[in-house]
Amino acid sequence: MFPVLTLADGLFNQRRALDVLQSVTFKQPHQLIDGHALIETGEGPFIVPDWFFDQLAPDLIIYVNALPKDILSRRLRTATVHSEAEIAALSLMERSACERIAARQGIHVITLDEPSLDAFAGTLSCYIKDD
Repeated sequence: MFPVLTLADGLFNQRRALDVLQSVTFKQPHQLIDGHALIETGEGPFIVPDWFFDQLAPDLIIYVNALPKDILSRRLRTATVHSEAEIAALSLMERSACERIAARQGIHVITLDEPSLDAFAGTLSCYIKDD
């Protein structure tokens, strides 16, 4: 979407993402959307608001767990978080947000530890059946 420097930017991006996702006509019964429940901004972390998930109404949430050192190694140099300890804390916040969203929506949340593509697809096939 757009650079997320402020909390207002984060809200704007979520509104824009929801508008785009709701405007698309899908031909398949299920869609896979890659995203986050926590967004980092220059003003601090931003938990994606409930209204986003309420309107999106996901069938399932998959939280991909990664080691903080691996996340840090993939980071852009301009990222605001620079320590493994802070990344670990942010990861915990995001996982908690995913679990809370799933509980509110009455859906499953699955945690996978950096799965291969085959393992990821296998997990999805267990939860998503063709309608």
